Amino acid sequence: MISVKNNNKIGYIGAYDMERDTLVGILVTHKNWISFLKFLKWLRQRYPSNELLYVVLDNAG
Repeated sequence: MISVKNNNKIGYIGAYDMERDTLVGILVTHKNWISFLKFLKWLRQRYPSNELLYVVLDNAG
């Protein structure tokens, strides 16, 4: 988490695209299931629906 003005914190939820060698993600104000679901939906929209995505959770606790 990154601290900004007024002690507000911004987190990052990201994914690594091995095929394209890129890191993608979103900034969130709260790390919870709501922001994680938002991230998964955002991630799904970035790729064609017929393309299979593998999600590996590392340190997501």
